[in-house]
Amino acid sequence: MKQNAVIFDLDGTLIDSLEDLANSVNQALEENNYASHELEAYKYFIGDGAKVLIQRAIQKDVSEEEIERIHTRFKEIYKDKIDSKTKVYDGIYELLEKLEKQNYKKAILSNKPDIFTQDCVKKFFGNFDFVNISGQKKDIPKKPHPQAALSIASQLEVKPSNTFFVGDTKVDMQTAKSAGMIAIGVLWGFRDEKELRDNGADFIVKSVDELYNLLISDPYIPIACHFYDELESSAVKRVKSSITYLEDNEEKIVEDYLIDFKIIDKVEYAILKDGLKIRLDKIVDFNGLKPENYGCSV
Repeated sequence: MKQNAVIFDLDGTLIDSLEDLANSVNQALEENNYASHELEAYKYFIGDGAKVLIQRAIQKDVSEEEIERIHTRFKEIYKDKIDSKTKVYDGIYELLEKLEKQNYKKAILSNKPDIFTQDCVKKFFGNFDFVNISGQKKDIPKKPHPQAALSIASQLEVKPSNTFFVGDTKVDMQTAKSAGMIAIGVLWGFRDEKELRDNGADFIVKSVDELYNLLISDPYIPIACHFYDELESSAVKRVKSSITYLEDNEEKIVEDYLIDFKIIDKVEYAILKDGLKIRLDKIVDFNGLKPENYGCSV
């Protein structure tokens, strides 16, 4: 198997920090006579860095100086609340343990301020080996700019095209695509499937077990879908001439299995006799895993 690596987002991907973040921002707002917000609202405030979080929470046209003042107070509060309610998502420790047993290279890239990112990782993942742990820094553009992700891939000594980027928001999917990485959207975080797909998710996972199966191939399911970049104007020609479906290591041309085409959520699929739906907008070459994880779904 070729050498792969993974870059994880932090909040909403590895840890559920929503309540501590919301409580800290709400306290800073209330101390300065701004309205606080329900927990659910923070799912859409979070993701673009702490200062943007404050700007969204204030919900008024205020000066940059005022935003900075509330931002500073938020950081003072959050420093003490950083692990009051925050918890690691179920299955994440087991996932990391399995990856470490296989010497799988991994890193963390967050838009949380770097000092808080380092603190969280030390508190919750201090026993695990990450090649790089990066939060938002003044001298490096935040996600979705690809600079930090590409720098981490270089440290991992793995090509961007062999690097999985795992996250729960559009910012993470945009980061992966701008860096030429494989975007995996997780559904246990702060945003929904539509946002992830609309922003380029190559794969969507509902459980940590599904994520593990994407990161490490499963030898018991010898199925792959190969898509090649063909430019024929006819969709039928494109499928029949460019896609080979492999099962039990025997090539079968999709021409013998093609039933129909359908548009689902603005994505074109080829429908096969055995129940598979194959996305026509993906270029995929992954072996050994369930077809639904690879642009194909039962």
